[in-house]
Amino acid sequence: MVLPRPHTELLEDGGISLKRGPKVEYTPSGYVYEQHDIVLDKVLGCTIAPKIKNNLVWDWKRGNLVYSMQNILIFEELNQTKTQLLKNECNDFIYQVKMSPDQNLLLAFTKTGALDGFPQIIVWDARSRRKISQISIDDNELVCVEFSNSSNALLVVSTNANEANPRSTVAIWDFLDGRKEYLAKSVLPFLIVDARWNPYLRTSSDEFVTISHKKYHYWRVTEQLQMQF
Repeated sequence: MVLPRPHTELLEDGGISLKRGPKVEYTPSGYVYEQHDIVLDKVLGCTIAPKIKNNLVWDWKRGNLVYSMQNILIFEELNQTKTQLLKNECNDFIYQVKMSPDQNLLLAFTKTGALDGFPQIIVWDARSRRKISQISIDDNELVCVEFSNSSNALLVVSTNANEANPRSTVAIWDFLDGRKEYLAKSVLPFLIVDARWNPYLRTSSDEFVTISHKKYHYWRVTEQLQMQF
């Protein structure tokens, strides 16, 4: 069954209302599609280059959006003033923006270091918007950066981006209080394409998984800060 075609209506304040037609009943299930009005309140300009992804997060604690535009991180207030705060801490395009599980920290990282020399990871306090750490990764390309479940460490995967002679580095970084040191590290002779902490361990961060083109590897960080898989 074909849904009624939506039409637009220009509002007095300049917004756009998207409206559908009357209720439609699906057959044979009898499901009723109800009419809803959607008002387009604001349009944000984000970087949409092919090498950029996941560069917008919702900070629900403070009621604002955080997103990137090229190499600039933008804090967008969604209150009546709709103010912006711009952060420019690197020269290369920001690749991703991440919010910590406790919603108190925010990070952005660049995929390569074509301009800065090395890929960069920058961490801010989400409330004060103060930069608390900036880490340069001595590798050709950053693959992924993930906050730990307790928001007190970073899982960082980087690569030499050489398919003929691949090498990936998996590391756990301490970034709090301005520290920039890895707690554990392993170098692998193949490319890692992604990594994730075990989401079911809420009170600890000692298990994670890495993904290559052919395999999953499950890791555990021991008390001696050794990584085993």
